Amino acid sequence: MCIEKSEFTISKSQCELYKIRHKSGMYWADITLAYEGNTGRIQIASDYGSWQNYWGACGSSFKVFLTKLEMEYTATKFGADDWFDLDATLKSMRSQIKYHQKEWGLSKADAKELFDEVDSLEDCSSVHEYHHKVWNDCDKLYSFFDAADFTCTKDVTPQFKRFWVEAWSVFINQIKEELCTK
Repeated sequence: MCIEKSEFTISKSQCELYKIRHKSGMYWADITLAYEGNTGRIQIASDYGSWQNYWGACGSSFKVFLTKLEMEYTATKFGADDWFDLDATLKSMRSQIKYHQKEWGLSKADAKELFDEVDSLEDCSSVHEYHHKVWNDCDKLYSFFDAADFTCTKDVTPQFKRFWVEAWSVFINQIKEELCTK
């Protein structure tokens, strides 16, 4: 099925672009806002990453809404909340093995084999490499618990955390200043 061109409408609006620059010249963010009333879109291109989202019902003006956002919620909306934390994953696995030794009588020999397989995962650089190694090289871990699903991934990415602390706070302070002068 082909959509008729006449079924589309076009409207044109103005956007606001906030250019944030660090005096060193090393850190930057361009934040574009397109909004009307309590709806709006934000697009961010920066040294830290690129994100965007549209909110259709903010419950207040779009700029006021932005000043009230929390990092975790915003990271979820921007898709920056699924960082694979290898260190936390391996620490959790080791903790579970120790727990099974203490509480369920897992033998020292079996625990050592499991710890060795956990150690073999320390150089994984991505969640994909982690899963590949678990599925192909870690039979003991895989049978001990479903190690492929034993990942810590629900954390905000380090890049987004840095953006939030360093650039977002500067942006929000500017927005608050603008709101106070109205």
